[in-house]
Amino acid sequence: MDPNALLKIIGDTHIVAQFQVAALSALCYDILLTLDQEIQYIWKKRWSWPKILYLLARYYSLLQLLVVFITASKPQTSKKLCQLYLLYYTTFGGAAISMMILYVILCVRLDALFGRQRRVRYFLWVVTIVGFIVEILGSVLIAVDAFHGVRILDPSMRLYGCTVKLDPRRKTRFMIIAWTASLMNSTVYFLLLVYRVYLEVTSSRRQGRLATILSSFTPLFNACYRDGFICYLAIEVILIATTAMSFKLTAGPLSAALIPFVTFVSSTCSTRLILHLRDTAERSMSSDSTTAVRRTTMDFAKTSRTDRIPLPRTDPLETISSTLA
Repeated sequence: MDPNALLKIIGDTHIVAQFQVAALSALCYDILLTLDQEIQYIWKKRWSWPKILYLLARYYSLLQLLVVFITASKPQTSKKLCQLYLLYYTTFGGAAISMMILYVILCVRLDALFGRQRRVRYFLWVVTIVGFIVEILGSVLIAVDAFHGVRILDPSMRLYGCTVKLDPRRKTRFMIIAWTASLMNSTVYFLLLVYRVYLEVTSSRRQGRLATILSSFTPLFNACYRDGFICYLAIEVILIATTAMSFKLTAGPLSAALIPFVTFVSSTCSTRLILHLRDTAERSMSSDSTTAVRRTTMDFAKTSRTDRIPLPRTDPLETISSTLA
């Protein structure tokens, strides 16, 4: 191997390791930052699907980044170990699972905001499942190439982590498949959120009660819409940046430098979506005992068919409080 090329690989590998440490540190910091809310709104509550999703989003993502950090923190001399690690990292140990958890939470929120209409619910789950399958397909194709492309160099070079040689064209095609699916999913969720806001504002104007709705439902509505918009922007920025680095800006190890931050952003958005809404509901209940927010807030409570009133008559605050986590 050309000495200059080898030196570049070693340098790029160390830079990627620094990105991995930064993502892990950021996630640990966020865990500590929200630990008091987590204890109050998660650990002290009964077991439910929102609680399970929260714990998966928070601690499975932490496990992913820890595995990446441990692998990248020392030279790897076993080809078999590197192959197993790359299979795990490019499929169920990478960002795809963290993104899927986030998309499930967004689906539940949107389902509640649309009054649990069957057509909207089916559309959401079809989009989510198809997007996840396509993303996993792209990841598996990369995993197969990575499995056969593992290279074990001279241990005396102190090259940390696993070294992989991939065909740039094949990698680009597979990355397009995986990241495009994620971008399309997040865009669909965002457009549905915008459309739901449009429906509510249009309905309120027709009935001459826009000011009343804004003054009555602002806290919980703000938590839903504000977090939804912020989450969409964060996901889009990190996905576009990761895609750009993978395709155009860099080659070699640096092309994957931002992937750990996709896991971090997904985990942070997922957990904040749950914590912020529970905190808002708790504050609403303590400040106004007549509010429509009930103690079942953030649980996937089932309602009878008589509660499923088509938009825009459904009280959005009631729907959210009885459904979301």
